[in-house]
Amino acid sequence: MEVIKVHEAAREQAITIAILEFISMEQHDAVTQRMEDAAHGVLPNRSAQAKPMHSK
Repeated sequence: MEVIKVHEAAREQAITIAILEFISMEQHDAVTQRMEDAAHGVLPNRSAQAKPMHSK
């Protein structure tokens, strides 16, 4: 069981690092916080969501 927990933590960290590579530094804290919230089942506040990075 402990091996599974370590594996899952490593996978989560790898995913986080990969995601953060593709967003601006200014958004890192907000994205990291949103990922933490999602991991704990907290739904996003639609009015507080960040604007899309790409707009037409």
